[in-house]
Amino acid sequence: MMNRKGISEIIATVLIVLIVVAAFVIVWQVVLPLVTEKSTEGQDCLTAVQQVTITGACLTSDNEIQFLVSHGNKDVGLDEITVIPYDADGNTGAKETISTALLKPNEEATLKTDVIDNTPERVAFALVVGGKECTASTPKLLTNC
Repeated sequence: MMNRKGISEIIATVLIVLIVVAAFVIVWQVVLPLVTEKSTEGQDCLTAVQQVTITGACLTSDNEIQFLVSHGNKDVGLDEITVIPYDADGNTGAKETISTALLKPNEEATLKTDVIDNTPERVAFALVVGGKECTASTPKLLTNC
């Protein structure tokens, strides 16, 4: 006569293994797209930072922030540049976003934006690539133009 208790243990073990594998597949299907999206976004920002240089930020007599944007030879999908002014206490003023649609690879342009709040002492820039804002640069001291 056959021992049915041994067969039940084998079936239970197989079922547990199948449940664990199914759970792993479900979690993998949820987590992988999130990780891939964040990784791609970070890579896009890194490439943009390598290709776009912002220099010569200064404050004009008309209370505008003026700066030079140089675009490298690779198109990185740069949509806009967010200008973030800081006052002497390190508080941020109103952010201004400037379209860079006309700036193509291997070109440079001098851009300006109005200062809405108090006169800023420092300014930082954040590139907007593919509709996503990258991490802002370290604030730099503004000089008079």
